Amino acid sequence: MDFQESFDYLVEYARSTFIAFDSVWDCVEEVAGFGAPFGNVRRISIDLVSVMIDSGVTVGYLSKVSGQDLIPWGGAKSEILAKIDWDIERVADPCEFINICWFIVDRGCNSNRRIHVDSAPPAEASFAFWVKGNDVDLHSQRAGNGSVVHFFS
Repeated sequence: MDFQESFDYLVEYARSTFIAFDSVWDCVEEVAGFGAPFGNVRRISIDLVSVMIDSGVTVGYLSKVSGQDLIPWGGAKSEILAKIDWDIERVADPCEFINICWFIVDRGCNSNRRIHVDSAPPAEASFAFWVKGNDVDLHSQRAGNGSVVHFFS
């Protein structure tokens, strides 16, 4: 898969549902070549997110409010890209990149609230974590109180 194919795939995917940053990272690993240096994958990821934003994809926090997709980040594109880049560096483990940010083409289901990209996540933001089920790591959503909302056994 090349850069353009990844871009087309992710934007089409974002038209139907929200996607996590780790999906972008996975596509870029294929573009850069598996085993490519971390810095190369990081740079290409930022480039890919930049063109996704230019094409109308919204970036934000996943919302745990029923009927809402995202809580969009406010700020200039350069601020959004800088935050993602900083979070890649801060988190450093691609297995944890799911919580960096989420993407969607707005279907009218995003929160009316825009939170500045440099602000702390609001209470209605949802974050993911890994749970163990039958010795297999499974993705789950965490409510603000830490309870498991979706659990697969």
